Amino acid sequence: MAKELAQISMKGMFMEYHKHTGETVIPALSYADLPRGAGPPGPPKAGGPPMLLQLRSLFHSMLWAQLQRLGIEVVCNKRTVEYFETENHGGVVTSDGDRTEADIVIAADGIGSKAQSLVMGEQVRGMYSGHSVFRTAYPSEFAFQDPIVRENFHLIDERPVLRAFYG
Repeated sequence: MAKELAQISMKGMFMEYHKHTGETVIPALSYADLPRGAGPPGPPKAGGPPMLLQLRSLFHSMLWAQLQRLGIEVVCNKRTVEYFETENHGGVVTSDGDRTEADIVIAADGIGSKAQSLVMGEQVRGMYSGHSVFRTAYPSEFAFQDPIVRENFHLIDERPVLRAFYG
């Protein structure tokens, strides 16, 4: 799986951070140049794993393929109402009353996850931060036909740049 992860990871990607006004806060850094365990935002964590970036769909496909190779059952389309832990296992309770234990439970139930109370000790409610997120991606041949896009969202050494704008 490590080889597969390396294959789907974006090589040579840059990242940079800006205020909503366009002012650069953190200039472009290559993911390859980040210290092991570094990640935006905040100081690098010494000795951590290397920083890798993948498209979410490719990462999901890689995980799904590994589960299939190992013959691990994945249960979907059930509403989780509770997570629990025993001495040796994790588990879930679904809205239809099923109680299932497993060696590994992946809490993929989104914002307001029922796993928060188990992991954090309490349920943490989302709060309005005053920020919003807009993500988009276009093939560069199409996007760079526009002179404003070409000027403001250029590549660095023909490599893509992840640009984040805050505020």
